[in-house]
Amino acid sequence: MHNAMLSRMDLKEERLQEIAKLVRSRGRVETVALAKEMSVSLATIRRDMADLEQRGTIRRVHGGAVLSSRTPPVHQSNASGAPLTVGMVLPRSGYYYGPVIRGANRAARELGARLLVAVSDDSFERELSVVQRMVDNGIDGLIISTTGSQYEDGAFRDLILGLPIPVVLLERDPNVLFGKGVRLDSVRTSHGDGVQDAVRYLHANGHGRIALLSPGFYATPAMRDGYLAATEQLGLPQLPFLESDHWSPARTRLPWELVQELLDQGCDAIVVHPEQDAVDVAQDCLARGLSIPDDLAIISYDDELSAFCEVPLTAVAPPKTQVGFQAVKRCMELCLADDDRAAPQTISVYPELRIRRSTGVAG
Repeated sequence: MHNAMLSRMDLKEERLQEIAKLVRSRGRVETVALAKEMSVSLATIRRDMADLEQRGTIRRVHGGAVLSSRTPPVHQSNASGAPLTVGMVLPRSGYYYGPVIRGANRAARELGARLLVAVSDDSFERELSVVQRMVDNGIDGLIISTTGSQYEDGAFRDLILGLPIPVVLLERDPNVLFGKGVRLDSVRTSHGDGVQDAVRYLHANGHGRIALLSPGFYATPAMRDGYLAATEQLGLPQLPFLESDHWSPARTRLPWELVQELLDQGCDAIVVHPEQDAVDVAQDCLARGLSIPDDLAIISYDDELSAFCEVPLTAVAPPKTQVGFQAVKRCMELCLADDDRAAPQTISVYPELRIRRSTGVAG
């Protein structure tokens, strides 16, 4: 009996060490999935997690566990023994991408990697040179949110598709970026679902003529698909897309005429992308004596400024920090993978709808 007890204790300790290893390598584990993976009961996994949390190794969260902030990261090494280095190239550093960088940095810290960030400043030439320099300097994996929306031909497309290291696209679809049939990993916000949630919420609150206003940004086609799907499902009229073309490096104010044209067609609610345009719409409505939301309900796409408007705006909040975190996590998996985990994946992260006064709820 004594030997049997020791054997059970040894098995439990091995299991605890394996769970701790998985949390360190993945950043987060799910309780149900882990029980199946280790062929034990949910009750056993929960007891194991409680023990590891008491030791300070992990921190339990809803549905699983993450690395404890008290636990130093285990550095993942490349062939030379140095910590794995992940390069991240972004079109710009501010506004949208600031939280992305913070999420990526948190993942790198937890997973024991080194993160390098470079900005192309929306320049195709700079983007090409930055990527080439990072690769020449020996990065182990690349995460990139490209300057352009399409690279069907040219040196940059050839460079990316020919790299000998893992590549993870951030907020980009490889089939849109490089053409049909291109297989690359991608981590991106489900923008279409965000717009669908916004349209459904407006309809549930009595609005029947809902419009979408967006410039020709990368996310715009997915947003339009979400708008069309929601309006069709709800049996709502589909108002025309009045694409704002005022965006440029030196941004100009959204023309009021675009909003007025929608109002003339009976529009009583609008989803506006990007957020600064939504702020412009709200300010112009108030300046013209229109009531928000009685004359026009407004939902902003993004949520950095919306809560601070004169009439706080309901907003679709992209999970930017989580997108950055998941991109680094996936890139690390690819750097270390020697099995089916290396098969290209698309990781979609869903936005959150935050309700405020611009759609009729006090906030």
